[in-house]
Amino acid sequence: MNLRYDHQIFSIQRAGGISRYYIELIKELSNIEGVVPNLPIFASFNTHWQEWANQKNIFITGKWPLQTTILTYLNQKYDQINHSFQKFDIYHPTYYNLSSLKKVGEKPLVITIHDCTDELFHKNRPEFVKLLTARKAHIERANRIIAISESTKKDLLSFYNINPSVISVIPHGPSFQTISLNSLRNTTQPPYFLFVGHRYEYKGFKSAIEAIIPLCKKNPEIKIKCVGAAPFSITELTWIHNIQLEKNILHQPISSDTQLQDLYTQAIACIYPSAYEGFGMPILEAFASNCPVIIANKGASPETAGNAAIQFDVTAPETLLHVAEKLYKNPTYRLEFIAKGRKRIEDFSWRKTAELTLNAYKQVE
Repeated sequence: MNLRYDHQIFSIQRAGGISRYYIELIKELSNIEGVVPNLPIFASFNTHWQEWANQKNIFITGKWPLQTTILTYLNQKYDQINHSFQKFDIYHPTYYNLSSLKKVGEKPLVITIHDCTDELFHKNRPEFVKLLTARKAHIERANRIIAISESTKKDLLSFYNINPSVISVIPHGPSFQTISLNSLRNTTQPPYFLFVGHRYEYKGFKSAIEAIIPLCKKNPEIKIKCVGAAPFSITELTWIHNIQLEKNILHQPISSDTQLQDLYTQAIACIYPSAYEGFGMPILEAFASNCPVIIANKGASPETAGNAAIQFDVTAPETLLHVAEKLYKNPTYRLEFIAKGRKRIEDFSWRKTAELTLNAYKQVE
Protein backbone atom coordinates (compact mmCIF):
# COMPACT_ATOMS: atom_id res chain seq x y z
CA MET A 1 0.00 0.00 0.00
CA ASN A 2 1.51 3.32 -1.13
CA LEU A 3 0.45 6.20 1.10
CA ARG A 4 0.78 9.83 0.08
CA TYR A 5 1.11 12.63 2.64
CA ASP A 6 2.05 16.24 1.92
CA HIS A 7 4.06 19.20 3.16
CA GLN A 8 1.24 21.47 4.33
CA ILE A 9 1.56 21.38 8.12
CA PHE A 10 5.36 21.18 7.89
CA SER A 11 5.46 24.43 5.92
CA ILE A 12 3.61 26.39 8.60
CA GLN A 13 4.24 24.72 11.98
CA ARG A 14 7.64 24.73 13.70
CA ALA A 15 6.48 22.20 16.28
CA GLY A 16 3.18 21.02 17.63
CA GLY A 17 0.63 18.29 17.97
CA ILE A 18 -0.46 17.99 14.34
CA SER A 19 3.03 17.75 12.84
CA ARG A 20 4.16 15.39 15.62
CA TYR A 21 1.13 13.19 14.87
CA TYR A 22 2.04 12.75 11.22
CA ILE A 23 5.72 12.08 11.89
CA GLU A 24 4.96 9.48 14.57
CA LEU A 25 2.32 7.88 12.35
CA ILE A 26 4.65 7.70 9.35
CA LYS A 27 7.49 6.28 11.45
CA GLU A 28 5.29 3.46 12.73
CA LEU A 29 3.69 2.73 9.36
CA SER A 30 7.17 2.49 7.81
CA ASN A 31 7.83 -0.52 10.05
CA ILE A 32 4.81 -2.44 8.75
CA GLU A 33 5.51 -4.81 5.87
CA GLY A 34 3.85 -3.82 2.63
CA VAL A 35 3.18 -0.22 3.69
CA VAL A 36 5.12 2.58 1.98
CA PRO A 37 4.47 6.10 3.31
CA ASN A 38 5.71 9.01 1.19
CA LEU A 39 6.14 12.53 2.58
CA PRO A 40 7.74 14.72 -0.11
CA ILE A 41 9.20 17.84 1.51
CA PHE A 42 11.92 20.04 0.04
CA ALA A 43 12.52 22.23 3.09
CA SER A 44 11.03 22.67 6.55
CA PHE A 45 11.71 24.39 9.85
CA ASN A 46 9.59 21.84 11.70
CA THR A 47 11.52 20.24 14.56
CA HIS A 48 9.66 16.91 14.42
CA TRP A 49 10.43 16.60 10.72
CA GLN A 50 14.07 17.54 11.40
CA GLU A 51 14.51 14.54 13.70
CA TRP A 52 13.00 12.18 11.14
CA ALA A 53 14.03 13.61 7.76
CA ASN A 54 16.42 12.13 5.25
CA GLN A 55 19.70 14.07 5.20
CA LYS A 56 19.22 14.91 1.53
CA ASN A 57 16.45 17.30 2.45
CA ILE A 58 17.03 20.83 3.69
CA PHE A 59 16.27 21.99 7.21
CA ILE A 60 15.74 25.72 7.60
CA THR A 61 16.97 27.33 10.80
CA GLY A 62 16.26 30.78 12.22
CA LYS A 63 13.46 33.16 11.31
CA TRP A 64 13.40 35.60 8.41
CA PRO A 65 10.80 37.67 6.51
CA LEU A 66 8.34 35.72 4.34
CA GLN A 67 9.88 32.45 5.53
CA THR A 68 6.59 30.54 5.68
CA THR A 69 5.45 31.92 2.32
CA ILE A 70 8.71 30.96 0.61
CA LEU A 71 8.82 27.49 2.20
CA THR A 72 5.24 26.83 1.18
CA TYR A 73 5.99 27.88 -2.41
CA LEU A 74 9.12 25.69 -2.62
CA ASN A 75 7.35 22.71 -1.12
CA GLN A 76 4.38 23.13 -3.44
CA LYS A 77 6.69 23.00 -6.47
CA TYR A 78 8.58 20.03 -5.07
CA ASP A 79 5.28 18.30 -4.30
CA GLN A 80 4.07 18.86 -7.88
CA ILE A 81 7.20 17.21 -9.26
CA ASN A 82 6.82 14.20 -6.96
CA HIS A 83 3.11 13.98 -7.69
CA SER A 84 3.77 13.62 -11.41
CA PHE A 85 5.70 10.36 -11.09
CA GLN A 86 5.05 8.82 -7.65
CA LYS A 87 2.04 6.52 -7.64
CA PHE A 88 -0.11 6.25 -4.53
CA ASP A 89 -3.10 4.25 -3.36
CA ILE A 90 -4.40 6.64 -0.69
CA TYR A 91 -3.94 10.37 -0.20
CA HIS A 92 -3.82 11.70 3.38
CA PRO A 93 -3.12 15.47 3.37
CA THR A 94 -1.67 16.99 6.52
CA TYR A 95 -3.89 20.10 6.37
CA TYR A 96 -6.72 21.56 4.32
CA ASN A 97 -5.46 23.45 1.28
CA LEU A 98 -7.89 23.04 -1.61
CA SER A 99 -5.02 21.92 -3.85
CA SER A 100 -5.27 18.55 -2.07
CA LEU A 101 -8.62 17.91 -3.70
CA LYS A 102 -7.09 18.37 -7.15
CA LYS A 103 -4.14 16.09 -6.42
CA VAL A 104 -6.21 13.21 -5.07
CA GLY A 105 -8.15 12.78 -8.31
CA GLU A 106 -10.29 9.65 -8.11
CA LYS A 107 -8.10 8.03 -5.44
CA PRO A 108 -9.38 7.54 -1.86
CA LEU A 109 -8.98 10.57 0.39
CA VAL A 110 -8.43 10.16 4.14
CA ILE A 111 -8.29 13.15 6.47
CA THR A 112 -7.68 13.58 10.18
CA ILE A 113 -9.73 16.05 12.21
CA HIS A 114 -7.99 16.97 15.45
CA ASP A 115 -10.72 19.19 16.88
CA CYS A 116 -13.53 21.57 15.93
CA THR A 117 -12.07 24.63 17.62
CA ASP A 118 -12.50 26.83 14.56
CA GLU A 119 -16.10 25.76 14.03
CA LEU A 120 -16.87 26.47 17.68
CA PHE A 121 -15.00 29.72 18.23
CA HIS A 122 -13.95 31.21 14.89
CA LYS A 123 -16.74 30.65 12.37
CA ASN A 124 -17.77 34.33 12.39
CA ARG A 125 -14.24 35.69 12.00
CA PRO A 126 -13.31 36.68 8.42
CA GLU A 127 -9.72 35.43 8.71
CA PHE A 128 -10.99 31.87 9.25
CA VAL A 129 -13.42 31.74 6.34
CA LYS A 130 -10.84 30.33 3.91
CA LEU A 131 -9.72 27.59 6.30
CA LEU A 132 -13.26 26.58 7.25
CA THR A 133 -14.34 26.51 3.60
CA ALA A 134 -11.40 24.28 2.70
CA ARG A 135 -11.97 21.97 5.66
CA LYS A 136 -15.65 21.60 4.76
CA ALA A 137 -14.67 20.66 1.20
CA HIS A 138 -12.24 18.05 2.50
CA ILE A 139 -14.83 16.60 4.87
CA GLU A 140 -17.39 16.34 2.08
CA ARG A 141 -14.90 14.66 -0.29
CA ALA A 142 -13.24 12.32 2.23
CA ASN A 143 -13.76 8.58 1.92
CA ARG A 144 -12.66 8.12 5.54
CA ILE A 145 -12.38 10.64 8.37
CA ILE A 146 -10.17 10.00 11.37
CA ALA A 147 -11.31 11.73 14.57
CA ILE A 148 -8.82 11.63 17.42
CA SER A 149 -11.48 11.20 20.11
CA GLU A 150 -15.14 10.34 20.52
CA SER A 151 -15.62 13.94 21.61
CA THR A 152 -14.25 15.20 18.28
CA LYS A 153 -16.45 12.73 16.39
CA LYS A 154 -19.49 14.06 18.24
CA ASP A 155 -18.54 17.63 17.34
CA LEU A 156 -18.02 16.72 13.69
CA LEU A 157 -21.47 15.20 13.49
CA SER A 158 -22.98 18.31 15.03
CA PHE A 159 -21.34 20.68 12.52
CA TYR A 160 -21.42 18.63 9.31
CA ASN A 161 -23.83 16.34 7.53
CA ILE A 162 -21.67 13.22 7.72
CA ASN A 163 -22.52 9.55 7.75
CA PRO A 164 -21.17 8.37 11.15
CA SER A 165 -19.95 5.16 9.53
CA VAL A 166 -17.17 7.00 7.63
CA ILE A 167 -15.58 8.23 10.88
CA SER A 168 -12.90 6.18 12.62
CA VAL A 169 -11.98 7.22 16.17
CA ILE A 170 -8.24 6.75 16.57
CA PRO A 171 -6.47 8.38 19.54
CA HIS A 172 -2.94 9.69 19.49
CA GLY A 173 0.03 8.03 21.12
CA PRO A 174 2.09 9.71 23.86
CA SER A 175 4.74 12.31 23.05
CA PHE A 176 7.13 11.04 25.73
CA GLN A 177 8.45 7.71 26.91
CA THR A 178 7.25 6.96 30.45
CA ILE A 179 10.06 7.69 32.88
CA SER A 180 11.06 5.57 35.85
CA LEU A 181 8.98 5.73 39.00
CA ASN A 182 12.25 6.61 40.74
CA SER A 183 12.15 9.98 38.95
CA LEU A 184 9.91 12.01 41.21
CA ARG A 185 9.63 15.66 42.18
CA ASN A 186 12.59 17.05 44.11
CA THR A 187 10.83 18.44 47.17
CA THR A 188 13.81 20.64 48.05
CA GLN A 189 13.10 22.77 44.95
CA PRO A 190 10.56 25.63 44.96
CA PRO A 191 7.06 24.21 44.35
CA TYR A 192 5.11 25.11 41.20
CA PHE A 193 2.10 24.18 39.13
CA LEU A 194 2.57 23.79 35.39
CA PHE A 195 0.31 25.26 32.70
CA VAL A 196 1.00 23.93 29.19
CA GLY A 197 -0.17 25.40 25.89
CA HIS A 198 -1.90 28.49 24.58
CA ARG A 199 -3.77 30.82 26.89
CA TYR A 200 -6.84 31.53 24.73
CA GLU A 201 -10.03 32.25 26.61
CA TYR A 202 -11.48 28.77 26.13
CA LYS A 203 -8.25 27.27 27.49
CA GLY A 204 -9.30 28.48 30.93
CA PHE A 205 -5.95 29.96 31.97
CA LYS A 206 -7.26 33.16 33.52
CA SER A 207 -10.12 31.54 35.41
CA ALA A 208 -7.81 28.79 36.70
CA ILE A 209 -5.30 31.31 38.03
CA GLU A 210 -8.03 33.37 39.64
CA ALA A 211 -9.32 30.22 41.33
CA ILE A 212 -6.00 29.45 43.02
CA ILE A 213 -5.08 33.01 44.00
CA PRO A 214 -5.89 32.25 47.67
CA LEU A 215 -3.45 29.30 47.61
CA CYS A 216 -0.67 31.44 46.14
CA LYS A 217 -1.31 34.29 48.57
CA LYS A 218 -1.27 31.90 51.51
CA ASN A 219 1.84 30.12 50.20
CA PRO A 220 3.91 32.72 48.32
CA GLU A 221 6.61 30.15 47.55
CA ILE A 222 4.27 28.51 45.02
CA LYS A 223 4.94 29.45 41.40
CA ILE A 224 2.88 28.91 38.27
CA LYS A 225 5.07 28.15 35.26
CA CYS A 226 3.53 28.66 31.81
CA VAL A 227 5.10 26.84 28.86
CA GLY A 228 4.37 26.02 25.24
CA ALA A 229 3.15 29.41 24.03
CA ALA A 230 4.36 32.95 23.42
CA PRO A 231 5.55 35.15 26.31
CA PHE A 232 2.91 37.12 28.18
CA SER A 233 1.27 39.97 26.29
CA ILE A 234 1.01 43.48 27.68
CA THR A 235 -2.62 42.77 28.55
CA GLU A 236 -1.64 39.60 30.43
CA LEU A 237 1.20 41.35 32.26
CA THR A 238 -1.20 44.10 33.33
CA TRP A 239 -3.68 41.52 34.62
CA ILE A 240 -0.93 39.64 36.50
CA HIS A 241 0.14 42.93 38.07
CA ASN A 242 -3.43 43.74 39.08
CA ILE A 243 -3.86 40.42 40.90
CA GLN A 244 -0.44 40.98 42.53
CA LEU A 245 1.16 37.73 41.39
CA GLU A 246 4.12 39.08 39.38
CA LYS A 247 6.52 36.95 41.42
CA ASN A 248 4.40 33.84 41.18
CA ILE A 249 3.34 33.58 37.51
CA LEU A 250 6.28 32.93 35.20
CA HIS A 251 6.72 32.25 31.50
CA GLN A 252 9.21 29.45 30.81
CA PRO A 253 10.72 29.09 27.31
CA ILE A 254 11.16 25.49 26.12
CA SER A 255 14.00 24.31 23.90
CA SER A 256 13.48 20.52 23.92
CA ASP A 257 11.14 17.69 24.88
CA THR A 258 13.66 16.67 27.55
CA GLN A 259 13.36 20.07 29.21
CA LEU A 260 9.57 19.97 29.02
CA GLN A 261 9.37 16.49 30.50
CA ASP A 262 11.58 17.53 33.40
CA LEU A 263 9.27 20.50 34.05
CA TYR A 264 6.34 18.09 34.28
CA THR A 265 8.24 15.78 36.63
CA GLN A 266 9.21 18.57 39.02
CA ALA A 267 5.74 20.16 39.12
CA ILE A 268 3.23 19.68 41.91
CA ALA A 269 0.74 19.04 39.13
CA CYS A 270 -0.17 20.09 35.62
CA ILE A 271 -3.26 22.30 35.55
CA TYR A 272 -5.10 21.71 32.28
CA PRO A 273 -8.33 23.72 32.64
CA SER A 274 -9.37 23.92 28.98
CA ALA A 275 -13.13 23.78 28.47
CA TYR A 276 -12.59 22.40 24.97
CA GLU A 277 -10.00 19.99 23.60
CA GLY A 278 -9.99 17.57 20.71
CA PHE A 279 -7.75 15.18 22.64
CA GLY A 280 -5.47 16.76 25.26
CA MET A 281 -1.90 15.69 24.54
CA PRO A 282 -0.47 17.40 27.67
CA ILE A 283 -2.48 14.93 29.74
CA LEU A 284 -0.48 12.01 28.34
CA GLU A 285 2.76 14.01 28.58
CA ALA A 286 2.11 14.54 32.28
CA PHE A 287 1.20 10.89 32.87
CA ALA A 288 4.48 9.81 31.25
CA SER A 289 6.39 12.25 33.46
CA ASN A 290 5.07 11.22 36.91
CA CYS A 291 3.00 14.38 37.11
CA PRO A 292 -0.61 14.47 38.39
CA VAL A 293 -3.08 16.33 36.18
CA ILE A 294 -6.02 18.55 37.07
CA ILE A 295 -8.49 18.76 34.18
CA ALA A 296 -11.77 20.48 33.40
CA ASN A 297 -14.82 18.24 33.25
CA LYS A 298 -15.56 19.20 29.63
CA GLY A 299 -14.34 18.43 26.11
CA ALA A 300 -12.17 15.42 25.34
CA SER A 301 -9.98 15.74 28.44
CA PRO A 302 -12.07 13.36 30.63
CA GLU A 303 -12.15 10.85 27.76
CA THR A 304 -8.36 10.92 27.36
CA ALA A 305 -7.59 10.91 31.07
CA GLY A 306 -10.11 8.29 32.17
CA ASN A 307 -10.10 8.13 35.95
CA ALA A 308 -6.39 8.98 36.13
CA ALA A 309 -6.78 12.77 36.39
CA ILE A 310 -8.51 14.94 38.95
CA GLN A 311 -11.50 16.72 37.46
CA PHE A 312 -12.92 20.05 38.54
CA ASP A 313 -16.19 21.68 37.63
CA VAL A 314 -15.60 24.60 35.24
CA THR A 315 -18.80 26.21 36.54
CA ALA A 316 -17.46 26.08 40.11
CA PRO A 317 -13.82 27.30 40.09
CA GLU A 318 -13.53 26.80 43.84
CA THR A 319 -13.34 23.07 43.15
CA LEU A 320 -10.02 23.68 41.39
CA LEU A 321 -8.69 25.49 44.44
CA HIS A 322 -9.64 22.52 46.61
CA VAL A 323 -7.83 19.89 44.53
CA ALA A 324 -4.77 22.10 43.94
CA GLU A 325 -4.42 22.67 47.68
CA LYS A 326 -4.84 18.96 48.40
CA LEU A 327 -2.12 18.03 45.88
CA TYR A 328 0.21 20.60 47.41
CA LYS A 329 -0.32 19.49 50.98
CA ASN A 330 -0.89 15.74 50.64
CA PRO A 331 2.02 13.74 49.09
CA THR A 332 0.07 10.47 49.36
CA TYR A 333 -2.80 11.91 47.33
CA ARG A 334 -0.32 13.11 44.71
CA LEU A 335 1.37 9.68 44.48
CA GLU A 336 -2.04 8.05 44.05
CA PHE A 337 -2.65 10.01 40.85
CA ILE A 338 0.89 9.49 39.61
CA ALA A 339 0.23 5.75 39.79
CA LYS A 340 -3.13 6.13 38.04
CA GLY A 341 -1.52 8.17 35.26
CA ARG A 342 1.20 5.58 34.70
CA LYS A 343 -1.48 2.90 34.39
CA ARG A 344 -3.65 4.95 32.05
CA ILE A 345 -0.87 5.76 29.58
CA GLU A 346 -0.40 2.05 28.91
CA ASP A 347 -3.62 2.28 26.86
CA PHE A 348 -1.93 4.55 24.30
CA SER A 349 0.89 3.99 21.81
CA TRP A 350 1.83 5.25 18.36
CA ARG A 351 2.03 1.64 17.22
CA LYS A 352 -1.63 1.20 18.13
CA THR A 353 -2.45 4.48 16.37
CA ALA A 354 -0.67 3.27 13.23
CA GLU A 355 -2.38 -0.12 13.23
CA LEU A 356 -5.83 1.42 13.65
CA THR A 357 -5.03 3.96 10.92
CA LEU A 358 -3.94 1.16 8.59
CA ASN A 359 -7.28 -0.54 9.23
CA ALA A 360 -9.01 2.71 8.28
CA TYR A 361 -6.99 2.89 5.07
CA LYS A 362 -7.90 -0.68 4.17
CA GLN A 363 -11.58 0.20 4.40
CA VAL A 364 -11.24 2.59 1.45
CA GLU A 365 -8.37 1.03 -0.50
